[in-house]
Amino acid sequence: MKFSTFHLFHQFAGQTAREVYDYQIEIVELLEELGFDGVWVAEHHFRDYGVVPNIFNVLSHLAARTQRLRLGTGIVVLPLHNPVHVAEEAAMV
Repeated sequence: MKFSTFHLFHQFAGQTAREVYDYQIEIVELLEELGFDGVWVAEHHFRDYGVVPNIFNVLSHLAARTQRLRLGTGIVVLPLHNPVHVAEEAAMV
């Protein structure tokens, strides 16, 4: 059995976006240390529910900070992007 986690990057009241990112990155590094298999990240726009407007930037940063975790997109809002660019960015990450 494999275990993964799903991250929304929720911004709580009084929290800066930087604090959200630092906290989530710390969690992902801990998950790898604990032996989890994967991490899924969701893209959100214009809300505190999630502060990831470009999922591939976040995933590439997480890839640089981890060694073996599999990374995935939980949500990519395709109407806001060119589908060819999404495919290229996903392949690159």
